[in-house]
Amino acid sequence: MTDNYTLAVLGGGPAGYVAALRAAQLGAQVVLIEKERVGGTCLNVGCIPTKALTTSTELLLKARRAHEFGLFVTNVAPDLPALMNYKQETVDGLVGGVEHLLKEAGVTLLHGEGRLTAPTTLQVRLNSGDTITVSAHQVILAPGSVTARPPIPGLDLLGVITSTEALDISDIPARLVVIGGGVIGLEFACIYEALGSQVSILEMMPTLLPGG
Repeated sequence: MTDNYTLAVLGGGPAGYVAALRAAQLGAQVVLIEKERVGGTCLNVGCIPTKALTTSTELLLKARRAHEFGLFVTNVAPDLPALMNYKQETVDGLVGGVEHLLKEAGVTLLHGEGRLTAPTTLQVRLNSGDTITVSAHQVILAPGSVTARPPIPGLDLLGVITSTEALDISDIPARLVVIGGGVIGLEFACIYEALGSQVSILEMMPTLLPGG
């Protein structure tokens, strides 16, 4: 059985879901195919959860300096499980908002992997295990990107994590080395330092924020 649409969008990140919404608003019958949750890297494992943790740790640092402003706050310490819950609730709320917009616009959301079998035909392996065929007059490819892993020996060793894994920790490390002094590296360095880690940054360029 083949489901027919005006437009099929492969990828539910900011490019894909915005295109799907706009097309639906203009009257198209749209199907959006996404393996993970809608919103892409920024919403799920990028700028949004990072900014949530940054906001929390900024408040932590301000509370520790409260005496400078005539306020005395005692026993200021991070509650890591609560911190991670706040971060996840922030992400979940925004993902839910995007899903609501798609539903209200009449976009069909399929959770699975799609591949083109013809210029306007996709085979979709749903996360449930079923496989369906989708046909559309037009197809937009917005699959996003993957984490770049530099050719550094030892990246597969225990204790080496990516920025995605650094957003979901169960223990605060005593020491942390951040490879890369760009925006992302500095954000995580500041977050973990505020949480109590001893942080070192390795950057091959002569200054931090080399691309800024």
